[in-house]
Amino acid sequence: MLDSGPLPSSEDFTYYSELLPCCFFFIGAEPEGESYSHHHPKKEKHENK
Repeated sequence: MLDSGPLPSSEDFTYYSELLPCCFFFIGAEPEGESYSHHHPKKEKHENK
């Protein structure tokens, strides 16, 4: 597990966490050297691996 520190997000999570205790985290894995943001043109989904 890696702690990436604070990250800007475009989710509505801020509003949810104002109403009740919350925890926001990312789940997943990517091949080494292929770490791109969700909207990056080189981002590939590896759902079958």
